[in-house]
Amino acid sequence: MPNAGYPVLLTLHGRRCVVVGGGGVAERRVTGLLTRPEPAGEVVVVSPSATGAIRAYAAEGRVTWLARGFRDADLNGAFLVFVATDDRRLNAEIARSCTQRGVLVNVADAPQEGSFLVPAVSSAGGIQVAVSTGGAAPGLGAELAREFAASCNEFGEYLEALSQFRAQVLATVEDAAARAELLGAACSPELVKLLRAGRSSEAIERLRELIAELPKDRPAGA
Repeated sequence: MPNAGYPVLLTLHGRRCVVVGGGGVAERRVTGLLTRPEPAGEVVVVSPSATGAIRAYAAEGRVTWLARGFRDADLNGAFLVFVATDDRRLNAEIARSCTQRGVLVNVADAPQEGSFLVPAVSSAGGIQVAVSTGGAAPGLGAELAREFAASCNEFGEYLEALSQFRAQVLATVEDAAARAELLGAACSPELVKLLRAGRSSEAIERLRELIAELPKDRPAGA
């Protein structure tokens, strides 16, 4: 069975991310870095040539394109590196350098040489779904991600209300057990069934009732 690794979501805000390569794979990685809700702080592309989209990103000032060959110093200060050149030897060399530096690296043509895989990602209804097949079947992963995300469409409106509810709970309820109970009630199987049945207004009304029960003058446990 393929090794899918340990799933995480990385916070890239304010961080330097480097993409080595300028072809189609590199373009997809750059686009992904730029289109997250919190995009990477700095995106640097290193490649003598680049696709039209990468060139456009550079012209807009959204990425820094170093139109030349890779230099080891390009890794200075990098948090995350994507290696996607058509030179197998160079890709392996960059992967080794990243490993020595303790920098997270993904290698397009040899995932086993890197420290992380890129899952198929799809979003709907405020929910982001990532699916990995451990590199065995990327196409299947992409199809499953789209299917799972599409099944979450009905949660969008409720998630917005739930986000506000969570903020209020964290701001007004000090007792950890009480917080856990309230947040658990807001995600109960009963409410999920209402959402699945297309009755989001009823679920949101129940959430409003929970909000009305929150302490107004002092935190719980004070």
